[in-house]
Amino acid sequence: MRIELNAGGLSGRTPIGTMQDDLGSLVKRSNSMLSAFEHLRQYTYQINGGVGCLQDALSGIEARIQTDDSRAFNIAQTETKVNAFVQNVRTADSKVSDLVKQNQEEFYQVNGWARPAPEPSQKSWFDEAKEWVSDLCDWVAGGFEQAKEKLKEFYEKAKEKLRELWEGLKAWWDDKTKITPTEITDDVFDENGYDAYGGRQHGPRDDVRNGDAEMIKIYTDIIRENTGKTLSREELLNYLDAVRDPNNPRNVIKDGLNTEGCQYAAMVNTIFEYYVNRENGAEEFERKFGYPMRDSHGRLNYNVVLVDLYSKYDDVNDSGVSDGDVKSILKKYMAEPGRDNNSSVNVEIKTNVHITTKNVDNYIREGKQVVISVSNIKVYNEDGSLRQNCSGHAMVVTGVTEDGRYIVSTWGDKAYIDPKDNLKWNSEKNGFGIIEFYTVEYK
Repeated sequence: MRIELNAGGLSGRTPIGTMQDDLGSLVKRSNSMLSAFEHLRQYTYQINGGVGCLQDALSGIEARIQTDDSRAFNIAQTETKVNAFVQNVRTADSKVSDLVKQNQEEFYQVNGWARPAPEPSQKSWFDEAKEWVSDLCDWVAGGFEQAKEKLKEFYEKAKEKLRELWEGLKAWWDDKTKITPTEITDDVFDENGYDAYGGRQHGPRDDVRNGDAEMIKIYTDIIRENTGKTLSREELLNYLDAVRDPNNPRNVIKDGLNTEGCQYAAMVNTIFEYYVNRENGAEEFERKFGYPMRDSHGRLNYNVVLVDLYSKYDDVNDSGVSDGDVKSILKKYMAEPGRDNNSSVNVEIKTNVHITTKNVDNYIREGKQVVISVSNIKVYNEDGSLRQNCSGHAMVVTGVTEDGRYIVSTWGDKAYIDPKDNLKWNSEKNGFGIIEFYTVEYK
């Protein structure tokens, strides 16, 4: 409870405030009395005749002045102490009041039932609601102004950021959706050179048919080294071509390199593409394979590498090679230490790669070689005429045309594949066209 200073006072006597006022008046009266006696004393000293006859009166005045002066001092001291006491009481009273309020609120929080009911508002519900709505509107208006400024600031920043993002997206979109005509032009894919446009799977067979004694000996030695078999010229020709029905040469009894070697030819083209574009590629090639990169006729030695690769890894009980087989075969072949025991090459092959006419140029620029593997797909000449209708074939993609066709190397020639034929019914092959890709990267 509060210490009451203004009503009742202390011990039920004179109120503290009244006591302070009385002390103040008493001090003033004492000072006035002292002042009167002081004037009297001065006047007495100035009377003619001086101190002689009035000495006793003057002595009495002096004594009274001393007494009243002492009394006035005591009264002043009392006033000072009373004022200090009152100030201390008021300070304590304020602290007690705060403590009571605090304890009272804690008490009500625990004992909510004891909290007194609030005094009923003197305002009508309508007036209170009006004030509440008015305050709320002011608050919302103020918040809206702040939000508007923040929104404006955010908008400016967002607009700039969106502009940057849009430019980036536009560049990415153009890069991914715009066809950029691209074509590999080097010694591997040279229309004016031997085998015109890359290696060809029937190249070794043609050498044997043409009676090229040097190449026949090389092929025979390679096959004997890799398989342990010494083949006659006829057996060599069948191995490099196929065993055919004598009555119907188009009817293949047993596949050979020419009939099932398209994946091998594609792999060989990627190998030469790797070495031809290296600064010391010719020397590295010879250290790896044990023979020059070009034969005695000045031709790139596609045929020798093709016979070597085919005779090492061909499964005589299986027809053809899948994309998955290529991954295993090419990695093992290039990982071999080579003729100098120090020429292994790491190859990364990714199958089922999403290649389109819009992004194939990116792969080619990055030095990644793209191989297209097709089923029931037509291969076209540059003028759009049909070149071949393939049941299954693999070719290296060498570029893309402006009108959105893949440029490929097949059978040593340049040809074209239309991506629109993918998943399109091929009535001649009685099946849907399928186009798939894998990439080859030498490291």
